[in-house]
Amino acid sequence: MEPRIPPTPPDIQNTPGVPAPDGPANLINTDYVIGQDNITGQFSFSLDIHGKVLGVSALVTLFFVILTLVYHSDVEPMFTGLRNWLTGHLTWFFLLAANLFVVLCLALIVSPLGTVRIGGARARPDFSYLSWFSMLFAAGMGIGLMFYGVSEPMSHFASAMGGTALENGARTDWAPLGAAFGDPEAAARLGMAATIFHWGLHPWANYAVVTLALAIFAYNKGLPLTMRSIFYPILGSRIWGWPGHVIDILEAGDNPVVIVRGDNGRIHAFHNVCRHRGSRLCVSDKGKVAKLVCPYHQWTYELDGRLLFAGSDMGVNFDLAAYGLKPVNVRTAGGYLFVSLADEPPAIEELLESLAHYLAPYDMDNVKVAVESSIIEQANWKLVIENNRECYHCNAAHPELLNSLQEFDDSDDPRATPTYKALVAHKQQQWGEMGVPWQLRRLGKRNRLTRTPLLEGTVSMTLDGKPGCRKLMGRLPSADLGALRILHLPNSWNHFMGDHAVVFRVMPLGPQQTVVTTKWLVHKDAVEGVDYDPTQLRRVWDATNEQDRRLTEENQRGINSRGYEPGPYSETFEFGVIDFIDWYSESLLENLGHTAPHLKLAEG
Repeated sequence: MEPRIPPTPPDIQNTPGVPAPDGPANLINTDYVIGQDNITGQFSFSLDIHGKVLGVSALVTLFFVILTLVYHSDVEPMFTGLRNWLTGHLTWFFLLAANLFVVLCLALIVSPLGTVRIGGARARPDFSYLSWFSMLFAAGMGIGLMFYGVSEPMSHFASAMGGTALENGARTDWAPLGAAFGDPEAAARLGMAATIFHWGLHPWANYAVVTLALAIFAYNKGLPLTMRSIFYPILGSRIWGWPGHVIDILEAGDNPVVIVRGDNGRIHAFHNVCRHRGSRLCVSDKGKVAKLVCPYHQWTYELDGRLLFAGSDMGVNFDLAAYGLKPVNVRTAGGYLFVSLADEPPAIEELLESLAHYLAPYDMDNVKVAVESSIIEQANWKLVIENNRECYHCNAAHPELLNSLQEFDDSDDPRATPTYKALVAHKQQQWGEMGVPWQLRRLGKRNRLTRTPLLEGTVSMTLDGKPGCRKLMGRLPSADLGALRILHLPNSWNHFMGDHAVVFRVMPLGPQQTVVTTKWLVHKDAVEGVDYDPTQLRRVWDATNEQDRRLTEENQRGINSRGYEPGPYSETFEFGVIDFIDWYSESLLENLGHTAPHLKLAEG
């Protein structure tokens, strides 16, 4: 029996520019409609054109035309100099790139990727091979070979025979691969070598790489037949916008913040904006400085935000005290920083007290980051959080994690077995005798702290369950302390063991892109290579993060389908997801009512 061939998705069946594949193709789900940015009205002169692309291209072309006409006596030496610089400095790059393309094409032919069919598994070409070769020959290669097949080697031969031409110390000849003054045989060899390089396998490999890339994304992925589609795996839906959007999306937001530790260890936070002309003060992620100095005009600030120096040209009435940095609300507890851009930040005293109590034995002022990683998931941040809030998927997806982690979310998990409850009671008695906090504490739906046991016989989230660091954290008396789990919605979850901690932060980069940052913390005196091996320390969560990335990205792709309809949550396996959704919904409604009174939910 032949496999069933699914029908072409309705959204591309009649889309101009994207042929419908006869067989199944792994199409990319996107809200973009091909041609939606084009101009087709009365100002398009009956053409279907992309206004921005055509406009910018026309302006650039017009600029060079005007430049050439106005400075006609100057542009020739300028372009000649540019050509000579390129051929003199980048010849190696052109030759290497062309040869790599040939190797890549040969590798595609013999590798399994060579069996991928453009348009789907059962797609068939509209024309015969003879017709395709005829069209390709007539499209340019034919006339090129007929004319340049004779002209080019003769031109190269004559140039090579003439030797190197210099003018003011710069080469002005175009003899390929050097010169062969007075040596006909060497000149002939050089001429033929250059011609074959231009008309042999190398140009066809260049055409093949570009054409295959365009064809895969247009015929197999359902994207427009344009160069930007090739970069979809890197840029995602941002290929529809300006390149500047790519840069903007990498920023944490429109309100960059700088956080410093000043005198007596006091934490200060400020808007990362100079009070002079608005330049960013700090342009690196982290570092050590005695003062904050603006890189633009060297305005200098104390670490508490006071302006110390603004040059000598601001006038006699300039008041340094009036131009200190604008502060941002920041609170700290248990080694964590909480920043709020609101004029009146929400009350979090209960959370801060809880963190200080539960993390006191870890002595968070004396830990260091042993290793850090960040991965970008092509999924909405809420899907990333939902995936974390349940272990319904763990048994099938996370073999490394389940070497040590119990699937139960906390000691009150409704799925808890009698065996697990007995283990919890036994461990809680031990932890109480050690003076280590273990009680389950919920602070609304947003925050939760609880200590849960790991699998019997394991003491850390490592592949073998043994300590990943020989030096225990803080003042802890034992490595066998289970995992202190700390949840802070909407963007952080954490696991503190006796030997090390793993902390996570989730930040949205766009509607369907999220960065997940993981940090492994150890005692500040632990020595890498002696007390811990970073590779072994991170192995479990590196694997788990990658597995979760694949799960959430497939989740996002499914949700993007017009066939998606939300299903019910399991009240036992997914109660954590339900709590998150409830918290998110309540927070959304609350902020719609309080901070945006002009917005309301649609009725009816």
